[in-house]
Amino acid sequence: MTVKASLPRFTKYPVPDTFILAHNGIGSSSVGTSCQGSKIGEHSAEMIHVDSCVPIKRYFRSGKEMIKMANIYFEEEDWERSFVLYNKYITLFVEKLPHNILNTTRVETGHKESKKTVKGAFPKAEETKLKVKQKYTAEYEKWLAEEKKRKDEEARLEEEARRREEEERLQREREAAMGEEERQTLRMERERQSLEEQQRILEQQRAAILEEQRREQLAIEEEKRCWNLAGKEQRRIDAEPRNNQTEGDVTGNREPVIAPPRPSAPTVDRSLKIDRSTKPNHLAGSDVSPPLAKTNKYGFRTVMIPDDTTVRFMQLAEPYTSRNVEFCGILAGRLAQHAFTITHIVIPKQEGTSDSCTALNEEDMFDVMDSNDLITLGWIHTHPSQTAFLSSVDLHTHCPYQIMLPEALAIVCAPKHKEIGFFSLTPLHGLQLVSKCSKRGFHEHPKHPPIFESSEHSLIVRDIRIQIVDLR
Repeated sequence: MTVKASLPRFTKYPVPDTFILAHNGIGSSSVGTSCQGSKIGEHSAEMIHVDSCVPIKRYFRSGKEMIKMANIYFEEEDWERSFVLYNKYITLFVEKLPHNILNTTRVETGHKESKKTVKGAFPKAEETKLKVKQKYTAEYEKWLAEEKKRKDEEARLEEEARRREEEERLQREREAAMGEEERQTLRMERERQSLEEQQRILEQQRAAILEEQRREQLAIEEEKRCWNLAGKEQRRIDAEPRNNQTEGDVTGNREPVIAPPRPSAPTVDRSLKIDRSTKPNHLAGSDVSPPLAKTNKYGFRTVMIPDDTTVRFMQLAEPYTSRNVEFCGILAGRLAQHAFTITHIVIPKQEGTSDSCTALNEEDMFDVMDSNDLITLGWIHTHPSQTAFLSSVDLHTHCPYQIMLPEALAIVCAPKHKEIGFFSLTPLHGLQLVSKCSKRGFHEHPKHPPIFESSEHSLIVRDIRIQIVDLR
């Protein structure tokens, strides 16, 4: 299906349906904790704009994705993101979309479904709003208590300083009246007290170090527990019936076994002349895998990636790579214990060139994704003759994925250079810059500060096998 004409900007496959809403600010789920719940809702409603050039069915698809993510956040008790998405969904389908369009025959099915969903979204939005207010109230009360404690501590320290100063003054007066022997005894007593104070400080520091070591050990044990849970999840998936398709069956014209992605797949015309000379040359290495850190600087949840993911994807891509044609797929999986696990790569029917991919029959992907309750966790594609990096078009492609899910990954395989990159936009700069950029095709972005980076929240695991759903 070609959607280039209906999209507000030039895009490269695969772009989620949520791109439509993300472009209008609808998909953003980032909320500052200093806001009040009602102001969050008002702000999110103001950000929603309906583009009359976008087919109405795309809003229905994007709304479906929005509700799914809102429900996930609700189950995780991430009340702020959940409230924002419920509120935006209600605003979109109750206030923003013209009712004369919704009531036409061609969108009757989608309208009925959205009306039913809106009815369920209202009570959840009210519940999450209450939870957000309770959270902010608790945080404010905690801040007040900490502020009172801080001021009391300052007052105590000031009082101690004043008392010490007074004691020192009196001591100086007494020393002035003392003999030499008494002064010597007093100096020794002071040295003894100083040594005791230093010993007390050393004991406190030792206790703090031991406590930090204990916390690190707990974090290591929690990471091991997550790996064990991921292994159990994989074994459960492996035990599910496959509708006569074996795990190793990755090609052919059989009915899909497992779910395809949320992304909408636009056609891309990349016949424009491309200057590749400015591309970075060494953003990833052939044997580089994501850092196995227990934490990351953005506080993202871990995304676990089976270690055979890129190998099997590049095996499928080989016929395309040999013809210097890009090959694309969607990363899908599940959420468990506050960590994402990529369990499937969904390969759509597609056409491509050395610089482009076009997905076909996107509705098949939606059906498979919905029927198997999978979450879109990002996308993967090849650079047949280039290095592993994100081009300007790739940045625009990935932006809506990360707007809807901050942990979403873009995996780039560069077989010619034997490079694999695991990337995401920098949340504090790149995501904002790309989401506001209206340029089309390949174009320059400011290089500093960085727009994208190697992901710190991805984790290669060896006890899970990737499953391929090939819709070609």
